[in-house]
Amino acid sequence: MKQLIAIVAIVVLGSAAVALATPGHGDIHRADLARGNHADGGTISFDAGTETVVFTFTMAPGATSGWHRHPGAVVVLVKSGTLTTYGLDQPPCTGVDLPAGTAYFEDNAANAKWPHFVRNKSGTETVEAVVTAFNVPVGASVRSEAPAPAECDDPM
Repeated sequence: MKQLIAIVAIVVLGSAAVALATPGHGDIHRADLARGNHADGGTISFDAGTETVVFTFTMAPGATSGWHRHPGAVVVLVKSGTLTTYGLDQPPCTGVDLPAGTAYFEDNAANAKWPHFVRNKSGTETVEAVVTAFNVPVGASVRSEAPAPAECDDPM
């Protein structure tokens, strides 16, 4: 009997908590910039005194980013096209294709084994992506230029 009373109390209190929530009001609009499935898990740590920067980029067919590093973690959501990424903790000589609807996460791009670059190998389709970069020094760039890895011929 005590268990039944406890269950009833939890249900009543739980529904009361939901009923006490306040609805929003006013002119509010929300739009998703991008969505992507995560192939792997990971964690992001935030450093005090740094910024989080969210940006979009588009790449025409055949375009490349050049070799670079980011100051911290990055999350890339591919909205359209297929983005090919090289380096970081993946071998720099072999690209990994990220089709539209894919999310890519690198937890510490500043200290990854290799710098990286991305390219649009398509001959006809533009790539569009949304990136969130963490631990960017205040007012600084979200990337720094880096030389191509010596381990392979430059795939650019």
